[in-house]
Amino acid sequence: MKKLFLPVLGLSLLLAACGGGTPQIADATAPTVTLDASQSGTTVNLSAAANDNVKVTRVEFYRGSTLVSTDDSAPYTAIATVSAADNGNVTYTARAFDAAGNVGQGSKTIAVSVTPSTDITAPTVSLNASQSGTSVNLLATATDNVKVTRVEFYRGSTLISTDDSAPYAAIATVSAADNGDVTYTAKAYDAAGNVGQGSKTVAVSVTPAPPGTATLYQGVWSWAIGDLTSRAVIDSGVVIFSDEFANEGQTIAFGVYANQTEIAAQGTGKFGAALMGPVLQAGNLDVGFFLGTDEDARIFFTGQDSDNALGVFQGKAAFEGAGNIATASNESGQAVAIALVQVSDTVPTNAAAQNVMKAEGKLMAAGALRATFDAPARATAKANPALFRAMQQSLQLRR
Repeated sequence: MKKLFLPVLGLSLLLAACGGGTPQIADATAPTVTLDASQSGTTVNLSAAANDNVKVTRVEFYRGSTLVSTDDSAPYTAIATVSAADNGNVTYTARAFDAAGNVGQGSKTIAVSVTPSTDITAPTVSLNASQSGTSVNLLATATDNVKVTRVEFYRGSTLISTDDSAPYAAIATVSAADNGDVTYTAKAYDAAGNVGQGSKTVAVSVTPAPPGTATLYQGVWSWAIGDLTSRAVIDSGVVIFSDEFANEGQTIAFGVYANQTEIAAQGTGKFGAALMGPVLQAGNLDVGFFLGTDEDARIFFTGQDSDNALGVFQGKAAFEGAGNIATASNESGQAVAIALVQVSDTVPTNAAAQNVMKAEGKLMAAGALRATFDAPARATAKANPALFRAMQQSLQLRR
């Protein structure tokens, strides 16, 4: 018995040292896959049936060597898109993986057939252009038998800006050097690549400024307003102050801003007048935005800087204060925090530079608005009917 005992004990110790139990056999079995593919219009629906002796962990769908999508749970499906350019045989592949890294695959070739677009109708475009100080407001009406995808605005052959949603609008800047007839063009595109255009000539007239002088608050400013209670941003945009006028001995800056929501909702386009300066009384720093540029335009919002002087935000001049959005009857309504940041004291004529400046400016205005929320002294806003009346009168005086 002793001769038999020692080998058995040795075997037990060996098994214990190796972890004991039954030896594990590596999984070398790849999943099995069948792929079904069917076309519906410009969509190809892919469905894979995948099985494994242990478990399928994911299925990848390919068109050629290009990954379409991945699905990690049954039923394994994907959607691919095709166009007339893909007409002919197209092969799709489903690759199924298990936890051991084994891969199985199945392929399916389908005869893609997409009817080429027969849309050869170009959009129709009409362009309205009006000068306001050193700004020319461009508003295009564009329609298409299918859909307008974008409108580009040009001065001559120079692109000013692009708008991809109606109402299609842009702001161009002019100076005394542009005095005379200036022609602007709006080009409208559809998804088929058809292009329609409309032009408008404006008789530009800008009074030359004395050498070395600039108008009050001249330049590009970003702006934002937010609810004082929830701290949610209500609206934001860019305003260009490019002109000034006198009111009871005080100089007030005049500008034009573009807006995607409030003005558009009024059916007056995307433009509104903006005033900044001592509107109510000397020593004030007030601001007012209007829902339109004519003298009877309703007020969008008004406000007053917290200390009646421009501050500094990230090295830029900034207005930080509070005010009110106007009600439908043009009275003081919802209390808001207001922030404006001067992005530049000049207006670039290059469209790309303008777009970069506007994007950076909106981020800065949002940051300045947060700072306005965080300042206890600016946490409340009182309705100021007198400021509303003064703003309306000042706009009428300017026009």
